Amino acid sequence: MELESILIILALGAVVGWLAGLIVRGGGFGLIVNIIVGILGAFVGKYIFAELGVTVGSGLTATLVSATVGAVILVVIISLLRKLAN
Repeated sequence: MELESILIILALGAVVGWLAGLIVRGGGFGLIVNIIVGILGAFVGKYIFAELGVTVGSGLTATLVSATVGAVILVVIISLLRKLAN
């Protein structure tokens, strides 16, 4: 993965983390944590899409879609773990 790709994933991950907190109602953890989850989710989404052999195109739109999917998956998992811990 090129440096440019990593920087795009980080930037979009921050925005997507905030968006994932809005999509998954009750799953938000505050702006800062949602941004961190979004950045991690961007990498998770890119990995999941690559492993499944799913392509949504190339460029910024594809990165945005995969990052959003990854972030939403992470927010749901973290929300479930948080509920199980209580």
